[in-house]
Amino acid sequence: MERSNSGMLGGMILLVVGTIWLFNNFGVFRFDFGDFIGQAWPLAIIGVGVYLLFGAKIKGAVNPASGAGTIKQVVGDMDLTPESIGPDGLFIALSAGEVRLDLRDTRLQDGENIIEVKLGAGDVRIKTPKGISLSIQGRTGVGDLHLLGRDVDGFVAKLDHDDDDYKTAEKKLRIIAKVGLGDVRITRS
Repeated sequence: MERSNSGMLGGMILLVVGTIWLFNNFGVFRFDFGDFIGQAWPLAIIGVGVYLLFGAKIKGAVNPASGAGTIKQVVGDMDLTPESIGPDGLFIALSAGEVRLDLRDTRLQDGENIIEVKLGAGDVRIKTPKGISLSIQGRTGVGDLHLLGRDVDGFVAKLDHDDDDYKTAEKKLRIIAKVGLGDVRITRS
């Protein structure tokens, strides 16, 4: 089983912090976490800045080819214009940033085409094609939802939409958009 670099780094950090804490509790040596945090926080900010500048660029903007299934990224912006949606649908996960998904020229399969977008903090912007029946579930922890002209905002905002012909439509698009902190905007054009 492969482990991601971020998982390995997180495990190493926990191992080191736990060991230092244990030795500190048993009096092997004296270490003041408060002083360390107070003096080291600028280094953490610099590290995050370097990652945002260079780490996000290494991953780059994703433009999935035909039938893309899962797209995951930690930080940065995603500009996506998929050629088609595969049989397993499209799943997009981003920790922080903006997801801009343009489906207006995307070839859809017969039946239900499922797209799920999960975002920790940031904004989701989805443009859907005219003439395709839609079922949409929008959720935000804190933020605004704008789904096809209907708006809801605040804490734990929820908004659902189903076209009248969704159950009987030959081609249909089901969108699930969840954002922890930020906005969701889905339009039909």
